[in-house]
Amino acid sequence: MVANMQLKIPASVYWNEVKTFVALDDVYHGIIKAFFFGIIIVTTACYKGFKCEGGAEGVGKATTSTVVVAMVLILVGDYFLSALLVTMRIGG
Repeated sequence: MVANMQLKIPASVYWNEVKTFVALDDVYHGIIKAFFFGIIIVTTACYKGFKCEGGAEGVGKATTSTVVVAMVLILVGDYFLSALLVTMRIGG
């Protein structure tokens, strides 16, 4: 919609470029990574939430800690998932 309405690029040109430059591997990698990142976020949030103490202040600290830990785990996980997926050549 942005390409069409804001940049005045015809939809047919946009989709032809997408077909040219986006490989099916890219889509598979995105779906697989999203799944694993979701697991990382949910697991971290549940763990920190169940270990939370101290009322509202504890909830705030647990939330901040969850975000920081999840971001670091996603960064590390992305590195290893990328290496694994490129090695395995999923989807192609």
